[in-house]
Amino acid sequence: MKRMLTPALKLLWQQRIALITALLLLLVGELTLRTLAPEYTNRVYDAYYTGGHPINTSADDTRGRPLDESARNANVRILALGDSVSFGTGVAESDTWPRQLEARLENRAVDAAVLNTSRPGLDLDQARLLLEDRFTEYRPTHVAVVVSGNMVSLAWIRQHDEPRLPDVQPQRTAPDASLKSRLRRAYHQFALPGFLTINIERFTYAIGLRVHNVDPQAPFGSLLAYGYRQNDLDPGTPAEAWSLLAAQIDRLNRSCNRIGAKLLLAYAPSEFALNENWINNLKSVPRARLTLDPEEQLSLSAARIDPSVTFIPLHQALADAAHKDGLYILNDYTHFNPRGHSVIAERFSEHFGASTQPLTADASHRRSQPAPAGQPARAQSSDRSDSPGSTGPAGRR
Repeated sequence: MKRMLTPALKLLWQQRIALITALLLLLVGELTLRTLAPEYTNRVYDAYYTGGHPINTSADDTRGRPLDESARNANVRILALGDSVSFGTGVAESDTWPRQLEARLENRAVDAAVLNTSRPGLDLDQARLLLEDRFTEYRPTHVAVVVSGNMVSLAWIRQHDEPRLPDVQPQRTAPDASLKSRLRRAYHQFALPGFLTINIERFTYAIGLRVHNVDPQAPFGSLLAYGYRQNDLDPGTPAEAWSLLAAQIDRLNRSCNRIGAKLLLAYAPSEFALNENWINNLKSVPRARLTLDPEEQLSLSAARIDPSVTFIPLHQALADAAHKDGLYILNDYTHFNPRGHSVIAERFSEHFGASTQPLTADASHRRSQPAPAGQPARAQSSDRSDSPGSTGPAGRR
């Protein structure tokens, strides 16, 4: 005689089947995302990892390459100053634009070293203090700064604060091994939670549940640099922020002149400003509220401060590349992925390609003396590659 299931037992089996089905669907979803959209995995950001990649700081307070003898004796010695954009938040050290720039120059037989002294949250005055306190012995021939929108905001937010030299970054040889940290890292390795979190956030922006208004008292982020219009934000604040940044650039340029380094400036555009394509504005930033062109503001500031300051435009190169590939970290319109860093490195490398001293076969035996200082180029704020063979001090006017 066939045994009949009791209602309670039948319900238990149904619950088990539903649970197994749900787990299988989650597994299929996870495997599908890992295959088709691996960018949703490896979202580990802590004191040891950025985007799942080791932060890799050296004893010389740089990310990646240390201040070693070969760096000191290179003919072209470039110091990359900046915040999290140049630091490379979200990417491996080998994928940052300073590291890719050094590789490009090496491929073009240019005897160059590039030190990345950038770090998250830095303003331009702090970057200058880093240069003056820790890297003058490097005797950089060039100081390269990619200005971010947040650096413009910080110039206004911290205008009444005394600039403070950042602490030396601690060297961490092994990640935190506590159970809580390991569980957190394991969770952020999964693609499905990231997919759901990111796309729910995008949806809330798209339907207006979340907005991009900035705090009028502390307008962090890149919107202020674009002259973002907001009812409770003084319309003069963006212009004031740019004026304060120009003063910081002037102080940095004076420091560069004192050590015989040429200052190179570029602006890192936000993804939503590259073009009108909706795919570049997945957080639905209201572009109609943007009233300033940051690249124009920075180039004009550089020209007014000192015509010998070189401005390197990035916007058009990034906009052209964005039609082919994504250039930014997933759901982040500020930080670049390896392809974005590659575009920046290429634009900087074009500046050095024509007239810097090549690396010869016996260069390693001749590196005891730096390259002779030359006369700096003038009025460099243009979209063409100039001829930057000179590495001497830029004369003030």
